[in-house]
Amino acid sequence: MLMPNKLWFTAKELAELELVGLPRRKRDINRLAEDENWAVAVSDSGALLARRNSGRGGGVQYHVSLLPAAARADLVQ
Repeated sequence: MLMPNKLWFTAKELAELELVGLPRRKRDINRLAEDENWAVAVSDSGALLARRNSGRGGGVQYHVSLLPAAARADLVQ
């Protein structure tokens, strides 16, 4: 994929990337995010790792650090 500079992704973007270790459908990524409480996850410094998407259509953006290790590795390969 080679997306080392992008840190925030919507569920739709993640589904379209078809990353290893993540579901292939937006709905399933949103379910995973809900099951794993991504909306309230915080970094070591206390910053939220999910934010409202200011772009068209709204939704939520998730920080790359929330993704499984295999998906993060797939982003930079």
